[in-house]
Amino acid sequence: MSFTEQQLKELDKSLSPLLISTRKGGNGTDLKYIEGHDAIDQANRIFGYGEWGYKVMKCQCVPILDPTTGEAIGVTYEAEVELTVSGCIPVCDVGQQACSVWNIVDVVMSRRRESKPDDPITAYERTAAQRTIVDAHEVARKGAVTDAMKRCLRTFGAQMGNSLYGDGRVILVDGDTLVEEDLKADWAKVYHIKDAEIETRWPRFKVYALGALVEELTSDHKVIIYATIQQQLQKAS
Repeated sequence: MSFTEQQLKELDKSLSPLLISTRKGGNGTDLKYIEGHDAIDQANRIFGYGEWGYKVMKCQCVPILDPTTGEAIGVTYEAEVELTVSGCIPVCDVGQQACSVWNIVDVVMSRRRESKPDDPITAYERTAAQRTIVDAHEVARKGAVTDAMKRCLRTFGAQMGNSLYGDGRVILVDGDTLVEEDLKADWAKVYHIKDAEIETRWPRFKVYALGALVEELTSDHKVIIYATIQQQLQKAS
């Protein structure tokens, strides 16, 4: 086995909310992600310094073309990274980041306040715009590599940000390790059940979760109840 028991225990934990950042996505949605430096810190903490690394296989600037007109509408960087963790097979993935600005006219026009759009671009405006575009390319190039590196680290689970994709990580649970009293306590907490009502309402919840009246819970029954409680917890959050 490539990982120690302690490393596996750490990898199996949920990602700390302190490491989760958000940004605006399409249609006003909030997208959750982990910062590149935080992902590196996580890898160093769990895998160990010098026990993992990555190399850039490819990083190139690619124009984005309008498929109907062939006109360039933007510029993006695409990177391919190979990541290796000691004792594991290498992982490859790709990343991408668009340049925030990419042509002089757009930069100049976005900065003009009082001058007319038809006024000629001055030498000063052109030089300032060029510096801005060069900086934007540098940021996009590094961002594409970081994105590819983070996507590689995702394969190692929640601690590396994989739980932030889709609806979150599906946790596999061994029903034999679940205890009914613990499930009952979790249920009461998640559903805000008063202490005086727990014993009378718990049997009804089991019927609701299992779809049948069950006297003794099997391993499979406990997994279903656990999943029902977790679904409610996700809705509440």
